[in-house]
Amino acid sequence: MARSKASKVTIGEQLRERLGKSTAVVFANLQGLKVKEAEELRKACKGEKSECVMAKKTLLTRVFQDNGYDVNVRKFEGEVAAIFGYADEIAPAKVAATFAKTHEALKILGGIMPSAPADSRILNAGAVQTLAKLPSKDELRAKIVGTIANPLRGMVGVLQGNLRSLVYVLNAVKNSKA
Repeated sequence: MARSKASKVTIGEQLRERLGKSTAVVFANLQGLKVKEAEELRKACKGEKSECVMAKKTLLTRVFQDNGYDVNVRKFEGEVAAIFGYADEIAPAKVAATFAKTHEALKILGGIMPSAPADSRILNAGAVQTLAKLPSKDELRAKIVGTIANPLRGMVGVLQGNLRSLVYVLNAVKNSKA
């Protein structure tokens, strides 16, 4: 069923708003997914502070090109969904890749990373797959904290060892005099 011009304008404004606050966008082909599986994908996205949106390819193309991205969504085959990530740049790629492992019908087509340098903002399917393999921001932060904490733990252990040795020596001297 055809949409009215007013509803297309409203959808376009909503897409622009989503694009404005997103940290990354992943495009996926949903052709072959059942409605129940598409709902599972939407729920998986919500859990990762992302959002899966389906819209006409022409409308998606217009919104992205109006915002300075040289993306032609019309060249993608099948039903295209845009997964907008709002918190972590890697989250939409991870959600799409994880979901694609269990649902063969979902195919990752490409993506956009607004925070990247201008010449590398547009991502192909391989780059999105590579992003999905990277650890999330929280995982990286935990690794950094662990890396900083390990030398401190070692230093505390060494200092405790010296004090422990001193106590053993003093205790041995006391026992030998007694």
